[in-house]
Amino acid sequence: MEQGPTFGVLCALTGGYYFGAILSGVVRAASAAGGRAIVIQTSDAGLDVISLNDPSDLALPLSWRHVSGFVVILNAVTRQYVSSIRAAGKPVVTVSDAIPGFQAPVVMADGRPGVRRAVEHLIEHGHRRIAFAGCMHPVDVRQRYETYRATLRAHGIEPEPELFYEIGNNEEPSGEDAARQMLAAGLPSTAVVTGSDANAIGLMRRLREAGVRLPEDQAVIGFDDMVGVGCLSPALSTVHQPFDVLGATAVDLLVRTLRGEPVPAGPHFVDTTFVLRESCGCPPGRPTRRRFVARGTPLDPRTEPRPDDEQGEAGATVRALSSGLALGAWSGADAAGTVNRAAEVIAAALSAPGRPASDETERRNLEEALAEMFRLDPRPEAAVGIAAWMRQHADEHPAAEVHTGLWQALLSLVRVQAHTAYLDGARHQSDTRARYEVSMDLLRSHEEDPRALHWLRRTSWRGGCLGTWRAGPDGSALLDIVGLYDQRDPHRKPEPSLSVPPDAFPPPELLAMAEPGSGDMITVIPVRANDQDWGLLALVAPPDTEVPTGREMTNQYAALLTVALNHDAMVRALHEQEARLRQASLHDSLTGLPNRALFLDGLEHALKLAQRDATRRYAVLFIDVDRFKWVNDTLGHNAGDQLLVQIADRLRSSLRDGDVAARFGGDEFAVLVDAGHDPRGPARLAERLHEMMARPFELDSRWVAASVSIGIAHQLDRYESGNEILRDADVAMYAAKGRGRGTSAVFTDGMRSAEATAPRVPTDPLPSAGGDGRGRLGGGEVQLRA
Repeated sequence: MEQGPTFGVLCALTGGYYFGAILSGVVRAASAAGGRAIVIQTSDAGLDVISLNDPSDLALPLSWRHVSGFVVILNAVTRQYVSSIRAAGKPVVTVSDAIPGFQAPVVMADGRPGVRRAVEHLIEHGHRRIAFAGCMHPVDVRQRYETYRATLRAHGIEPEPELFYEIGNNEEPSGEDAARQMLAAGLPSTAVVTGSDANAIGLMRRLREAGVRLPEDQAVIGFDDMVGVGCLSPALSTVHQPFDVLGATAVDLLVRTLRGEPVPAGPHFVDTTFVLRESCGCPPGRPTRRRFVARGTPLDPRTEPRPDDEQGEAGATVRALSSGLALGAWSGADAAGTVNRAAEVIAAALSAPGRPASDETERRNLEEALAEMFRLDPRPEAAVGIAAWMRQHADEHPAAEVHTGLWQALLSLVRVQAHTAYLDGARHQSDTRARYEVSMDLLRSHEEDPRALHWLRRTSWRGGCLGTWRAGPDGSALLDIVGLYDQRDPHRKPEPSLSVPPDAFPPPELLAMAEPGSGDMITVIPVRANDQDWGLLALVAPPDTEVPTGREMTNQYAALLTVALNHDAMVRALHEQEARLRQASLHDSLTGLPNRALFLDGLEHALKLAQRDATRRYAVLFIDVDRFKWVNDTLGHNAGDQLLVQIADRLRSSLRDGDVAARFGGDEFAVLVDAGHDPRGPARLAERLHEMMARPFELDSRWVAASVSIGIAHQLDRYESGNEILRDADVAMYAAKGRGRGTSAVFTDGMRSAEATAPRVPTDPLPSAGGDGRGRLGGGEVQLRA
């Protein structure tokens, strides 16, 4: 089957009641078009509290090669970025907010109908001093504020400036700030409309802590209809905006644009409805007053169903139950039909007389109908709404048969909700276990490289891949695909040396895992924290709507991966530093040769081997550079260092495998020689060294002839330590110096007494110039001669 378009989404975060619900609509609409969605998180992983006032600094064309058109939620990116998208021939639709200076279709919730009805409802309750608390940065909140003011004026109430409380954002702490402002002003209002449900929750909590009775002293109305607000005390009256419909509408506009249909720039509104609960002042248990609005259907009072729209009391019950549900992500005509069919079963159970309450078939049908409703709207408010309408129906029909049916229906409702709660609990327990196991896997990064993404096997997600940054040959950014996880083949690995540019990430292997109709999307998250930017993580997983914004698992796991990679880099750096310190402690920093400590350690080991195996024999050559002090004093210390480095290089090139050279400091060197099979080997090595050192050295563009004196000490059974054989090699070296520079001597016992009385201060004449740089003395060459 031909693959449909791929839709890109740019958003600050990818989960929660707002972003997650919008993305649910995007995925559903993309699947209906035969395509898929790639969602690009523009904020760093792990940032659960961010400012949505400023766009991100994203500049790279992430996934552009795959994407046919982009949805931009709020101000996720800059005007320059979306202008570049359009310049590349890809359409752009924004959601919830327009980008200043950029003309494009903007999908927005039309808060005016919902806010207008909410304010009118407060006025019906007798309120005249109605406040507004909200953040004025988002354009949709500004629209709510203007509708609030216009509605008050339409009812002869002039808005009071002192009843406006501006706050920093749409989150709960800002709601608490609004409450503090209200309390500081003496609580002059009797009701307040807030910019968001989260604002309302924070405001209610702070007012309650201050002893304010809700809603008696202060009625509160929110905006959003978040999950759980119907279970607050008091239950929050609010304005429902279908976030999923915002996302689906944005994709529909992109599809129309890609087909060549004209789509005008500017607002494309999705309607909102007022949800009546308790915080407005209505009594508890009153049915929620909201009705189902199919996606794309404008809200029009003239379309309200009339009592004669359906036949009989069952029809009225169907309408009541349908209007009592908040359909969440299942907006659309299909969902409406399912609700109506389920409602008919419930209405029949309540209204049909003479049916025994114990009828097993009826009970099964009833519970299946209720389960259908919970599948459409799993929120706790659904049960409250259904129970409230059941109670109203019983109050309106006092016949005994109805009461019998009511109790059976309520019992079935409790059973279904208990089963739903059990399934939710099991799912949350599974999610918690997965979070723990993934966290532990990533914390154990020293045992298994987190780049391989093996930790994803703990999740139920279809797949993932990790790309790490590197610079290409021309300096451009590339992503090396270092990890690939496929749920169908957990042992699958990425192709060796697979690299893609940012516009081609994620690679085709991952795109194929996000099958249309699966409910999954591809989420691309920066693996970045502070100044450390590792690359990009792409995950194939469904939208996460049931967690607080920023706490979605994709975001958390990307943050944990960032921490694991940072920890791994720190451990690697410490190991490298440790190796450097070990190298520095056991090697000469100038020549790179082992130092005295490391040489002695190897010598002690060699002596122990010889004690266990009589066929093993070793010898030590102690080497001293003749007249080295004169080089330092006359040519300078830099020339002296160059001479030592070149002597070390010639030593290395002269040794056999198994021989070890070291520098002891100053102009002293030593060589440990394996002499087990060739007793004359140490002497021949000394002869080679004399020949090697006889060739001139180039020091600061001058040629210098030098020589070395070598003392040789063969291993004897009487030696108990490496220092003893080194001492005798040193004695032999001074004996060689006594014979003349550039010679060598093998240690004998008679050298000790001679060494004790011989002077060690050389009395050689100063060197003379000459040499041609090819082993013959001439102009510009200095010779260190005996």
